[in-house]
Amino acid sequence: MSLKFTVVDAFTSKPFCGNPAAVIVLPENHTLPDSTLQGIAVEFNLSETAYIIQPTDSSPKKGRDGKEYVEFGLRWFTPASEIQLCGHATLASASVLYADSSLVPASVSEIRFSTLSGILKARRINSTPPKVELQFPSGDIEPASTEVEKFARKIVAEAMEGVGVQFVGISRREPYGIYLLIEIDDAVPLKGMMVDSGRLGPTGTQFPIVEICQRTKSEAGVDVQGYDYRVFAFPLGLSEDPVCGSAISFAASYWESKTKSREYIGGDRCVEFTNKVRAVSSRGGEIDAICDGGWVKLRGETRVASRGEIFL
Repeated sequence: MSLKFTVVDAFTSKPFCGNPAAVIVLPENHTLPDSTLQGIAVEFNLSETAYIIQPTDSSPKKGRDGKEYVEFGLRWFTPASEIQLCGHATLASASVLYADSSLVPASVSEIRFSTLSGILKARRINSTPPKVELQFPSGDIEPASTEVEKFARKIVAEAMEGVGVQFVGISRREPYGIYLLIEIDDAVPLKGMMVDSGRLGPTGTQFPIVEICQRTKSEAGVDVQGYDYRVFAFPLGLSEDPVCGSAISFAASYWESKTKSREYIGGDRCVEFTNKVRAVSSRGGEIDAICDGGWVKLRGETRVASRGEIFL
């Protein structure tokens, strides 16, 4: 038996950049056990392998707005375990489906994924260059307890030399209970910084996913409204996640409140404010983040890196 796969670089349009995810559209009514799905993820050894589950009824349905959408199941596996939420692999999965008109007709813009984190939406964006938009739950950041802040300062001191901590935040909203946000000052650029990721994710930690971020500095006299970030998840088998979409939805509301408030034009009409988020890992990536109530819209580009078959 073999399965076709596509490796997609998410949140980039450049070769060897962004975050690669392996995407497999599982056969209808497949009976592959979770041990096989996990084994495939180990074989690819990417930050995530995504499995698209085809529905019994694949015909488009109409939403309350009268627009059509299609439904699929979606699961994500790291080389170590299945996870509850993954942004870049969802973006990659949507792009694979949009490229196959037998799965998503060209007339249909929206995909609804059934996941461990509930229903997540993706839609095509008519932009130049073309992008895909994801709708993820907002993290609703709050200040961490004194104990957690002390822990955060300790692991930063051990993992990153000469870095000052400005803020430590957590979220009580699922699935972000395992995420830890640490804002550092911008005296030392996060890009290119040497980080001992093992120190950021000690065994048994309550927060296996650590997001280190700082305000983006203006470049060449141009004011940049956004922030830079890197994500480390050593306990999940990832020394560093090159571009983590879920970490952006986790932190987006916090950064929107710091960078700019919404602009209102009479009544309840407002200008959609976009934070320009830069992943400053060695691969790098760019994401547009837009807060919309209890949700965050993530917009990004994708490119196909490879296609092939994996034999079981």
